[in-house]
Amino acid sequence: MHKTIQEQEEVCIRLLISGLWGNPLTISPEFDDWNSVARLAKSQSVLGIVGNIILSDPVLQLSLDSELRVKVKRFVMSNMLMHNQLNTLIVKAVKHLNTAGISPVLLKGQGLARNYPYPELRQCGDIDLFVGVELYEKAYFAFKNIATDIDDFSSIYSGKHFHAFCGKVEFDVHRFSAFYHLKKYNEKYQEEAKKGLTQSLMYYAVGDIDVSTPSLEFNAYYIFNHLFNHFLISGVGLRHLCDWMMFLHANAGKIDRAELKRILTKMRIMRPWKVFGALCVKEFGMPSDEIPFYQEVNDGLIYRVLRRILDEGNFGFETDYYKRNKDGRLRTRLNGIIHHVKRFGQLVTLFPYQLSRQMLNLIAMWYQSTIK
Repeated sequence: MHKTIQEQEEVCIRLLISGLWGNPLTISPEFDDWNSVARLAKSQSVLGIVGNIILSDPVLQLSLDSELRVKVKRFVMSNMLMHNQLNTLIVKAVKHLNTAGISPVLLKGQGLARNYPYPELRQCGDIDLFVGVELYEKAYFAFKNIATDIDDFSSIYSGKHFHAFCGKVEFDVHRFSAFYHLKKYNEKYQEEAKKGLTQSLMYYAVGDIDVSTPSLEFNAYYIFNHLFNHFLISGVGLRHLCDWMMFLHANAGKIDRAELKRILTKMRIMRPWKVFGALCVKEFGMPSDEIPFYQEVNDGLIYRVLRRILDEGNFGFETDYYKRNKDGRLRTRLNGIIHHVKRFGQLVTLFPYQLSRQMLNLIAMWYQSTIK
């Protein structure tokens, strides 16, 4: 590990690597800062994997104080139960939509858990379903029949998706898998999304039904693009990195690299792909031949990316911006502008083209929301 990585961070990463790849684990018997390890793993949304490795090792388990051991065990068990609950609700929702003549595509999250050695240990989130523009309203009224809470119909076109809840589980039902306020860039994205979300779909069994997910090539791009966008805008956790790694690992040799290269080149995201790929190989044990277009990258660049991930946490929730962004609308907007300008200055030397595009997209979004 690099000298900028603190001991508790190094231990957390070693535990994560062991959970992903089954690597032998060596932790100094003198290490005792397990509260920091658990706190970091939770902020990075990988406590299910890290906690399970700790609990599976008799020596490590005994090195935790009894209170922390109970908390970690409770978290792991709760996550496993939630994983099963999400699968049950996916089956319920997809069957209901199918009955209404809608065939949704499962995006991100739960559709990626199956790529892990133990899917139930991937930290759970919400459920994202893509239905498209044409069936969007139909999907809303179909969902209204099974949701315990749902957005008001008047608001469903304010964004790329509407929100619905089945109990405490949130569904995001998408008319667009992503949307950009830069017209030409958005047109390019929607061209690829239309192809990747309607052609060469992949199917896997959940309960007693087959659920569709995007084509392999579009999904490889989409998962990374989602990760990278959050990295630029707010921050990203190790769970997003693991999702991408496990997807590429599970589909090694199956992805059409020529098609993937066409997408990455068209969307001008190849350089970040290579930087994050090198990070996965050098710091997280990913086999280099499973990263399409793998290329050696300067260590300093890799560690700057890793340092930011570790400091900011999943979706940037460990940053001051999210911790203080609880005031009124005007103060929140001002905080947002200050945060993004500051972030631009910090990241511009890492990914200048992609960050400039992202900033222009944010400016366009702010402008369009102001003139409405």
